[in-house]
Amino acid sequence: MSASTQTVEEYLKSRTLSIASSITNHAAQLEAKLRAEFEAGSKELLATHRLCLEGASSEPSDMDVDEADHDKENSSSASSAAAHTAPSAKASSSASAAKAPPRSTRKKAAAPAVTIIIESGPHASSTFSIRPGTTKATHAYVGRSTGKKFRSTGLSLPKDLEVSTTHGHFLSDKAGRVYFVDTGSTNGTFYNEVQLEEGEPLEVKDGTKIRCGASIFRIGITAQ
Repeated sequence: MSASTQTVEEYLKSRTLSIASSITNHAAQLEAKLRAEFEAGSKELLATHRLCLEGASSEPSDMDVDEADHDKENSSSASSAAAHTAPSAKASSSASAAKAPPRSTRKKAAAPAVTIIIESGPHASSTFSIRPGTTKATHAYVGRSTGKKFRSTGLSLPKDLEVSTTHGHFLSDKAGRVYFVDTGSTNGTFYNEVQLEEGEPLEVKDGTKIRCGASIFRIGITAQ
């Protein structure tokens, strides 16, 4: 039957099937995109969790330091008590009863000061100053996003269309070393023209250069 002799009912049925097919295809594409974003987010969380565990295992915890100080104080108190009860130690009993020196406290190291100079790409000549920390909340995020955490404590590169919305992030460890982690970007991150593995931290030092999208970063680090 030709299109000119098609009835209204047949035409509506044909259009309905066409629209339904289009909606189904669009839904499938949207589902695939959401699934990819979910998987990328999961990998980022796992990588961050692994780095936190590695940092915790390489440094004595504050609790360990407190317990060691507590044991020293108990030992000092016991020695003072023994000296006080001994007849020959009466002269030194007043000194042992004196106030113990204040417990030593360990100050947390300040986050390293990092300067990022964009040498090429749409944001060439731009300079960013960041202080990436050891926890996820203090990481310095890099991406095309204009969200607050990118603008205030990270790098927001909305003009570089080759940079992913969340491309990666800078972080530091308790020793003050600085790292960059690609969190599953579409076009990748390159160091010496070698693409970084997703989720694997790259230690960066003063003068290191990496490429994210069309932007080349020259990294400067100020020792604390």
